[in-house]
Amino acid sequence: MPTFLNAWTAIGAAALVVPSLLVLYFLKLRRPRQVVPSLVLWRQVLADQRVNSPFQRFKRNILLLLQLLLLALLALAAMQPVLRRIGSGATRLPVLIDTSASMAALDQPNGQSRLDAAKARVRDLIQNLPPDQELCLIGFSKTARRLTDFTNSKTELRDALNALQVEDVPGDLEEALRLAQALARTAAFDRLWLVSDGNFPARTQFELSYQIEFQRVAPAGSNFGVTACNARRSLGGQWDIFVQLGGSGTAESTSGTVELRQNGQVVGSERITLAKDSAPRLSFRIGSEEAADVEARYVPEGFDSLATDNAAWLHLPKARPLSVFAHEALGSVRHAVAAIEGVELYPGAHGEKLSGYDVLITDREADLSTPARVLCTFELLPEELRPLVTIFRNCSAPSVPCG
Repeated sequence: MPTFLNAWTAIGAAALVVPSLLVLYFLKLRRPRQVVPSLVLWRQVLADQRVNSPFQRFKRNILLLLQLLLLALLALAAMQPVLRRIGSGATRLPVLIDTSASMAALDQPNGQSRLDAAKARVRDLIQNLPPDQELCLIGFSKTARRLTDFTNSKTELRDALNALQVEDVPGDLEEALRLAQALARTAAFDRLWLVSDGNFPARTQFELSYQIEFQRVAPAGSNFGVTACNARRSLGGQWDIFVQLGGSGTAESTSGTVELRQNGQVVGSERITLAKDSAPRLSFRIGSEEAADVEARYVPEGFDSLATDNAAWLHLPKARPLSVFAHEALGSVRHAVAAIEGVELYPGAHGEKLSGYDVLITDREADLSTPARVLCTFELLPEELRPLVTIFRNCSAPSVPCG
């Protein structure tokens, strides 16, 4: 439905200019009356009067018509026409496009990524878009974002599609469905497209008011990479680094090397053969008293469809003694803890205390409010278990049963 943003200003200007232009054409000459000695010039005078008379048959003038047309176009431009579709009967189709890390996987060496394949499929949909259908593009990875409103502008849809890039984060399908559900409250639709490689949970707990048409792109080539990496402090100021690998795809097995780098230097390496659906776990031990950055990298010997998952990083903090709090009344416990290497016992010899501890050992309820990573208690029960458990502290008395 056409409408204008600035109609009255343009109409007022045209209302003033048009009469002025016509007056210039119809009343061009205003000659004064003169007495002449001869009638020879009367013919020329009568011809001039006939041309400038306002009440005569209009003669076609190309220049005047062009000027009027130009004036009409300027007035139309000043009115700022726009096209608003109110109550459109067009069908709407949201398109969810997966941009998570797995969409960077290639189908073959120097081949097409999964996102490029998804773009090609959506581009065909845009190219064959009928006039009575509108699309809304939504990209999602860890979060979802609306790329366009519902529109049938192929240029706008193509520009938004071309700007999509892979994000090195996992995908969250629920975020995308939640955004589509919110969109359905303002623009009704009964189905949507989901374009992805399918690297998300098989089941999603989400109530839908529309039908999902899953447009799954062709699977990528074989991929093996690091699936888990963690570290654990060992005695003597050393670290145990654990690296787990896994793979998927059509290849039954492949070979590669796992390298462990500390602050950019290779400190360990191991060659490994990976079988399909296997998940081997490697361990490395390194010494690091100071803070260090550790990288575990898998270097494949053949084609690997996804390079993003071939490396994992850890930051190892500076080594420090383990802070342990043991109440003064627990003498035997304090004596045993003090004999452990790499442990600082609190309260200290002069009553020193910290605001928090790695381990807290106590038999007093007042100490439970002190922050601690690990809590060890004697004869203290959680609030939930107190009605169910009875503690007997004196089992030597004949009349008191031991519990």
